[in-house]
Amino acid sequence: MRAAVTRHVVSFMLTVTAAAYADAAPPPCRADVSRPSVALVLSGGGARGAAHVGVLRVLEDLQVPIDCIAGTSMGAVVGAFYAAGFSPDEIEAELRSINWNEVIVGGQPRRSRSFRRRQEDTRYLPLEAGIRGRRLITANSALKSARLEYLLRTMLINTVAVSDFDHLYVPLRVVAADLVKGEEVVLSGGDLSEAVRASMSLPGVFPPMEIGGRFLVDGGALNNLPVDAALQMGADVVIAVNVGTPLMDRDQLGSTLAIAYQALSLASEQRIREQRAKATVVITPQLSGIAMLDFSKLPEAIASGETAAHEVAARLRAFANPGLMRRRRAAPEPLRLRRLTATGTARVDERRVQAAIESREGALLDFEQLERDIARIYEFGEFDRIKLNIVVDGEDVDLTLVPSDNAMGPVYIRTGVRLRDDMRGNSDFDLLVRVTRTSINARGAEWRTDMQAGTSRGIATEFHQPLTFEGRSFVSARLADRKDRLDVFADGRKQTEYQVDTSSAGLDFGMTFGHAAEVRVGLSFAAVDAESDIGPVAFPPGEAHIGGVRGSFVVDDLDTRGLPTDGFDLNIEWFHAATQLGSDLEYQVLSGSHHRFARAGRHIFFGGVAAGTSFSSELPTYAEFTLGGLFSLSGYSVGELRGPHFAVVRAGDFYQIGELPFMLGRGIYLGSWLEAGNVWNREQIGQDWITTATLAAVADTNFGGLYFAYGIASRGDSAFSLLLGQQF
Repeated sequence: MRAAVTRHVVSFMLTVTAAAYADAAPPPCRADVSRPSVALVLSGGGARGAAHVGVLRVLEDLQVPIDCIAGTSMGAVVGAFYAAGFSPDEIEAELRSINWNEVIVGGQPRRSRSFRRRQEDTRYLPLEAGIRGRRLITANSALKSARLEYLLRTMLINTVAVSDFDHLYVPLRVVAADLVKGEEVVLSGGDLSEAVRASMSLPGVFPPMEIGGRFLVDGGALNNLPVDAALQMGADVVIAVNVGTPLMDRDQLGSTLAIAYQALSLASEQRIREQRAKATVVITPQLSGIAMLDFSKLPEAIASGETAAHEVAARLRAFANPGLMRRRRAAPEPLRLRRLTATGTARVDERRVQAAIESREGALLDFEQLERDIARIYEFGEFDRIKLNIVVDGEDVDLTLVPSDNAMGPVYIRTGVRLRDDMRGNSDFDLLVRVTRTSINARGAEWRTDMQAGTSRGIATEFHQPLTFEGRSFVSARLADRKDRLDVFADGRKQTEYQVDTSSAGLDFGMTFGHAAEVRVGLSFAAVDAESDIGPVAFPPGEAHIGGVRGSFVVDDLDTRGLPTDGFDLNIEWFHAATQLGSDLEYQVLSGSHHRFARAGRHIFFGGVAAGTSFSSELPTYAEFTLGGLFSLSGYSVGELRGPHFAVVRAGDFYQIGELPFMLGRGIYLGSWLEAGNVWNREQIGQDWITTATLAAVADTNFGGLYFAYGIASRGDSAFSLLLGQQF
């Protein structure tokens, strides 16, 4: 009896076990058990990873089916696009459409910033820190990844409903590394764009990504060729593409930095060798001339991938199966924006965020417009991330924008530096610091304080209050105290140095127009005290109280402030000192300037004009116009020419002779330009124009333009100039 029961129990258990195995899904890479399954493994390598596109193109030409993909870093990007149904040509188009330098350097393109944010570039470096409590918090690279996250999210929008990567057109594994536990993490589901972004978290370039409670960084840190991940998917054949940077030869280890980098690479190189040994075919494109972050060479990398795949074509043909056609994603149908919402944060009122959005519900979804909306929200300067939650329901889309406050605010610090030397013993050096308190109230009021130390010293503070949630109209109250040096020349020699102390206050009403223009009108009051510091007195010292009406109109459409390559600016200022407003003097001045830049190949052509007049009024000497110095009749020292009326025109060319590492700047140039102009009394206006010619070597750095120039004038005057800082 007992034996019979035992036989029945064993029989039942075997039946259940057999049924369980029969119902179990095969590994994702073995959906077709009638043939060997083929996995493609794509390594990380930054810009070098574009070679994966070339390999995919050859595999498709050879009709080699790809049953699953495992990738890390740039290999995860290319693998995700392919798994999402993109063709190699479409992947190449997407990669080339991204401005990788902007993504890596971080921040927004200058032309997508608000007018107020653009004006910070005229004086300050693009480095920012924050104060929270009593701690100084330096900027992290979160904003660098914001644009990348948005691009991945929208490019892969056809995968938003897929939470299991086995259900993509090609099963996929994305490999990252847990920064806290030091473990390899293989992502098989979730939000595909977030998984790819996590796998790209290259230290120093993009910040870590938190997914499922894990702090994830670039998978290449632990396994840059994840063959094991493909084998775990059930692959019989593994085609591995290695685009990582190889170890340097002995003759390349000539510096301490090179030796340190090589030492850190040894462990990862050993892991790559272990993974290569497990692969069936290893493809290694020749990418010696392409650096990891040199995204300008994507076409060359793609071509190298094609060449390397063709070299092993005979081995790859063994896995061809002409009868299998990979499914492609359908051409994207137009989507209707059914609902668009945005949330506020602890610091920023929801109504400000909503007011920045111009996309409209009920219209077709325009991703370019949506990107502009997100850019306007980033203009607040308060967020390190705006998460884009997307729900697709047939042809309808519901979007929610969820910003998160950055770690630095709401008090921010920026610094700047200006250096000027005419090689005649006249030099200026100024250190600049700006402290900004943002989001003081629901409409986004800001309080800025600027401090300057060096040749000129002073402090200025402004309270800027937007009148609406959109922020287009505003009132601005300001106070300032400055001490400036005023040089007076005679016959090309400096005769006197004056110390001009100015205390001022003002109230403006203003409006901005789009991103590029602002108009202001207001009242201005000042107390001015000028006295001689060095040399004989050239004009009588004294005190004066100045009160008047001022107005300004500024247009700033330049692509950068260091050395613009495209765009224009326009600056017009008017001031009328009136005794009715308590002024000891009555005068008025009107001045304006305009520059335009255009790039053609390696040339940057530019032209400009500036002029000013006091009409028929008599100006105090410290309010007169001055010429001299770089881009202001370069054959003369700064302030050498002085008068109540002036005009100057200029035109020239900068020719690019080299490039700077993108972390330092943009390019190295040789420049040459001609100028004509002068200063005049009212009776002499337009007479006796001076012409100058200038040659310059220029480095367009992230710290401003670094210029070394020599100018010579038609009267025989000449001057060298060394200058660091923003010029335009």
